[in-house]
Amino acid sequence: IATEIEDMARQAYEEKKAVECGYVLLMRYNNGVLSMDSSEPNFDKYDEFLSNEVRYNALKIKDIKKANELLAINKEIAVQRYNYYKEISNK
Repeated sequence: IATEIEDMARQAYEEKKAVECGYVLLMRYNNGVLSMDSSEPNFDKYDEFLSNEVRYNALKIKDIKKANELLAINKEIAVQRYNYYKEISNK
């Protein structure tokens, strides 16, 4: 049981990091109004977060140049996604 509790704590910590860096956005839609529950992400932490993900780390091992290229694209799209949802949630 202790291992399960530790796993749940680690999962909550990873979820928090995903939100802090902008990989995941917390939003809600209520009565036709979209609200952003996330604070503004720190996209400087984006690369670090993805480096801890096995699928991204495996790509870095296989082809570092391609991994860095895809990471930059992924981060750019995350910034655009955040800005889009921020804009439409203020209406």
